[in-house]
Amino acid sequence: MRVLLVEDNKDDIELANLALKRTGHQVTLEVATNGRDGLARILDVTEPPDLVLLDINLPVMDGFQVLERLAGNDAARRVPIVVLSTSTRPGDLERLTRLGARELHSKFIKFEEFIILMRRLLEQYSPR
Repeated sequence: MRVLLVEDNKDDIELANLALKRTGHQVTLEVATNGRDGLARILDVTEPPDLVLLDINLPVMDGFQVLERLAGNDAARRVPIVVLSTSTRPGDLERLTRLGARELHSKFIKFEEFIILMRRLLEQYSPR
């Protein structure tokens, strides 16, 4: 399964990589460190990712802007996007869902819980 992580924090990238490895699933992790690069990879019609893990607070283009740009693209909207963020602002979940994100999860969870979350996401969104 191809997973695109759109994240600029090196520690969060390493944690996601470790958690995905510990799920027991075969995962190819690709990383985009800003929203513009993440958007380009999601829109790559030759090899779109199977799952996108998107941060909200990104350089160049934030996660909301990425989702807004994807909103009119039917092919891109088929790619499941799960937001992982430190943001806890009221209304974020509703706005993200309206823009096409499938789920929103806090980064403030224990590592063991993060592994369980990653395993569930891989199983739930795995292409059949």
